[in-house]
Amino acid sequence: VGNCSALGTIPQNITFNGLDLLLAIGQACSRPQLNFDPAQFFALFKYAGAIARTVGQLRLDNGLQKTDSHKLAVLSDEFGCGMSFLVARQLFGTTYFLDFETAVSNNWLRTPAKKRQRPDFVGQAVGSGSNLVLLEAKGSQSSHGYCKNTQIAKGCQQVKNVKLVSAAFSIGKRAVVGLALNYENESSSSCIYVGDPVSTGQKDYTVVNENETWI
Repeated sequence: VGNCSALGTIPQNITFNGLDLLLAIGQACSRPQLNFDPAQFFALFKYAGAIARTVGQLRLDNGLQKTDSHKLAVLSDEFGCGMSFLVARQLFGTTYFLDFETAVSNNWLRTPAKKRQRPDFVGQAVGSGSNLVLLEAKGSQSSHGYCKNTQIAKGCQQVKNVKLVSAAFSIGKRAVVGLALNYENESSSSCIYVGDPVSTGQKDYTVVNENETWI
């Protein structure tokens, strides 16, 4: 969506299987301070039956269409988070992830930005040195247009606001990943949209004790 040249080459498709996605959802939506938290596998049990058995495409099972709207909203959000991890791994080689809420609540990161103004995750690749990846995840079952034109635009505002005050780290990539989900009885398949903001740096983010901080 828009000019994403700063992110490098973005492929037409990414390849993964249902297990890859479910494990990524668990990683993205669990508590990172617990290294062996069994909740990291919750998506295997909660969403294993949600993915339609459509060969070669990601679609949701038709039976979910009768599910309560609040539960579907949670599903969209969690699938979007998991997909953002898969995309970041394949496009940027991102290996380690940390959510901003944990970083702020543990006083590893200080910022005047409110929760709704912050990105979702910060990531780092093995061997990338001090370069970090800022990641905002979006998910929707409303329409592809809503995901592409509204959610990606909002996400770009969140990732572009970050002005990192640090001598030890720098921001290498800023990406918004949106997942527009479709059902198996719909003509369109689910689609991933990627966005990158044009300008950067409006809210200070200060790394606390940066020489002792590892992501």
